[in-house]
Amino acid sequence: MKLYYTDELTTGLYACAYMAEEFDVEFEYVNSDGDKKNHYRAYIHPDSYHIFKPQVGDLLESYYEPSCIEYNIYDGDEAWLNVRSYWKVILRDGKQFFTPEREESTTINRKED
Repeated sequence: MKLYYTDELTTGLYACAYMAEEFDVEFEYVNSDGDKKNHYRAYIHPDSYHIFKPQVGDLLESYYEPSCIEYNIYDGDEAWLNVRSYWKVILRDGKQFFTPEREESTTINRKED
């Protein structure tokens, strides 16, 4: 599993710089996508993967189904995470939080990670 940010150059670079500054996320390398002008993948260093696990007090966006979105403050109950089909951290310590994509087609936020 590899975590990364990808986007048009300006937006994606903002997420990388912001997460590095605010949450000490480290990056391994950047690959450009030759098929699309100004697109790239910035791969996150594995030592930073723990940052993307939920912490008590995080605001999470979660889904039971694609059409049912909820917002909850995480209280540390891992069982709660397991009944969601997908979830991501969107706010930590009052700061915006950018959840990265992952190389596989599944989401980062599954119990088996």
